[in-house]
Amino acid sequence: MNEDCNVSFGALSGLDGISDYYSDGYVDIFQGHVSVNTEVFDFTLSNKIKTDYLDEVVNQLKKSNSVRTLRLENKKYYYDSSFFKYFPSLNELYLSEGVMIDAESLSSNGNLKSIHLDIDALSKLNITSNVTIVEIIGNGELTSSSLYKLSNINKLVIAANIGLSYGCFTNLKRLNSLTMPISSNTLLSLGVTNSLGELNLVCGNIKSIPTDFINGYSYLTKIVIPEGVTGVSDYIVSNCNSLKEIIIPSSVKKMGYTVIGKDCNNLKSVTTPFVGSTVNNTISYEEFNASAEATTTLVITEKMAGSPMFSVGLENVEVIEFKSGVSNTFNLLDSCKELNTLIINNFDSLINITSNSLSSGSLVVKNSIIDFDSNIVVGHLYLDNNSNILKLDLDALAKNETIIHFEAKAYKNFKYNGKYIEDSVWS
Repeated sequence: MNEDCNVSFGALSGLDGISDYYSDGYVDIFQGHVSVNTEVFDFTLSNKIKTDYLDEVVNQLKKSNSVRTLRLENKKYYYDSSFFKYFPSLNELYLSEGVMIDAESLSSNGNLKSIHLDIDALSKLNITSNVTIVEIIGNGELTSSSLYKLSNINKLVIAANIGLSYGCFTNLKRLNSLTMPISSNTLLSLGVTNSLGELNLVCGNIKSIPTDFINGYSYLTKIVIPEGVTGVSDYIVSNCNSLKEIIIPSSVKKMGYTVIGKDCNNLKSVTTPFVGSTVNNTISYEEFNASAEATTTLVITEKMAGSPMFSVGLENVEVIEFKSGVSNTFNLLDSCKELNTLIINNFDSLINITSNSLSSGSLVVKNSIIDFDSNIVVGHLYLDNNSNILKLDLDALAKNETIIHFEAKAYKNFKYNGKYIEDSVWS
């Protein structure tokens, strides 16, 4: 190939297997000729590019005006203070660990909103006030001095292997969303800002949530505990009056007795395996949740033993979903006076579940055998293709004017309320 020949990006596609050919979707290199895709919005500068070609790759990249997201993986190139002025539209920046970058590199870019970097880069770089989202990757330990320059951010994501020292969040007065590894310290000892709205936890080396982990955060609205956590203690959350939702993962196999404490008076949505504290019975919901009266949506993710006491505390619940069945359904829903939607998965019976609050509501049945008697008065019955409808009390359903909805089509010659139903009525 002639050394003076210009090669546009993509012209060398299909040359896989030829020696001295490199292509990663952003850069093509063949026999010393370099072509860069300058039309993309998201560009990655790979660490696999040989040093001999780096200057030419970067020079061509600087001619692009379209880059919005830039991923700098190459550790062989030094990104000086003038580098980012060539990317005026840059909105998001990823810096791999060990990337060499000038402290003032970002000062010329006023559109940068989101940055992903390690602790070393964080300590070196001057982060401009327009950056509102930061992700800290890699390893190390964060201190208050590490984060002092991030006083304007509203979202912070911290990788699982990052350690957290006492008071490291002190200066983050505007922080609204925090993703952090579970720490042996409570959030209170870490001094999290009172503006915090959403908390997502990352499962690192610690697999259990300690007692009194989250207490007194008046602005907190959502807590997500990650898959991989195997245990939660008593009162993992208390005195969080703005909290609306908590998600406890199905990986949890051991629980305290009262997991949710008092004064979470707006905690409407709870997702939990609810393994309870006894072998053969499930404790009441009000024992599990000391703020039970606020619950309007409850999702149980793992198979539950079941007990007539279970629904005590669920007088105000409107939606319940059981993801994996219940061993004992006898009087399971006695206290659910406001229930209007019940979703069941993997049930083998609904006999004696006793809830008459579905007369204008819905029962959604998935992968289950339905043999309930007339103790559930339901307005709408939804059946998926994996559910057995042979044991339905059709006369009782017709008497109550229940509308049956099928996922696809009704069984052939299925007759209901004096009529054959063959077409899909799932909505």
